[in-house]
Order: sequence, then structure tokens, then C-alpha cells
Amino acid sequence: MIRSEHGYSYDGLVVRPLVEEDLLAYLYLRLQQDGGLKHFCHENVPTVTEFIRLHVTTKALGCFEEPPSGGVPALVGIGFADPIQRVKTNTGVLTKAETGMAFLRGTKRTIDFGLMMLKWAFDELDLDVAYGTTPAPNKLALRFRERLGFRTVGEAPLYTVYEGEPCSTIISAVTREQFEEFLLGQVEVET
Repeated sequence: MIRSEHGYSYDGLVVRPLVEEDLLAYLYLRLQQDGGLKHFCHENVPTVTEFIRLHVTTKALGCFEEPPSGGVPALVGIGFADPIQRVKTNTGVLTKAETGMAFLRGTKRTIDFGLMMLKWAFDELDLDVAYGTTPAPNKLALRFRERLGFRTVGEAPLYTVYEGEPCSTIISAVTREQFEEFLLGQVEVET
């Protein structure tokens, strides 16, 4: 993985901060078209304007795939870390944030993108821990989080709505140390 002033790149993949409103609007419309928007936003699907406003003010990352023949990289997903919270402790400050990711249907190498986004969050935002909530019936998202090194830490009964039905939410987290150990255990980044 190569770090640059704009983000991280690895084997034709790029993650970088995403603040361009036109790209956020494009991604919103594509996620809506693919049916992925309701999975990304679980309960209340925002309007395109709300989606743009939300992601311009949070720490959002765009996932881009560079075409093999060169040219303009294609936007294929988004990730976020928000809200970033800094909590004073007896030994210093603990920095944590909720994280989430969504990809357009057919995107390959989502695990690579996810690992790159978490690496960025731990390095650039100086997180000590990343956590997330996933609707319990969303087995694909739960497996995805495990493949990124997240560990289940609890369950909140009837905490969210998934596909119109109330359901429990699985709470998962990964610390900086756990993530670094997880990365070391990867012989090569899986696809």
C-alpha cells in the first residue's frame, strides 16, 4: 500500500478524501439505482441533498478503481468515519469513530478497499478504535466486517430497521493494535 498526500493506493485501487459534491451526487444515484442505499443508510434514506451535506461534513473517503489502460479512475464506493470522538482518560486521550462503507453492485476487491479505508482512518485520523453497527440479518455485511478484522462486542435488540423490519444490531470494533496484527497476518490482501 502506497501512501501519498491524497490518500492510499494499491494495485490499481485508490482511497482518498471525498468532498466533491458532483461525485457524491453520482454515488448517491448509483447506490439508489443498485438498491445499496437502503443498506448503507438502514433506517432513513436521505435525499441526495442530505447525503451530500452529510458526507461533505464528515470524514468521507471515496474508493476509486483505476482502469487498466489508464484514464480517469472510476468511483465505486464510499467509506466514512464519523463522529470522531476524543475522550480524556487517566493515561491520555482515546480517539474513536463509527465507520461504515458501501460499494456499487459488482465492485470487486471490496476487502482491499475496506482494509485501505481502515488503514487511512487509523493513520490519518489517529484513531485508537473503529467501531460499527450492522443489522443482524445482513449476513454479508457481518462477514465483510470480520474479513476486515472487526470483532463482535455486543448486540442491541431491536435497535434498527433492515429492509423495513425492526431487528437487532450487531456492534463490532477493532483497535489500532488488533488491526495492525490482523494486517500482519495477511500474507497477501484477499480479493
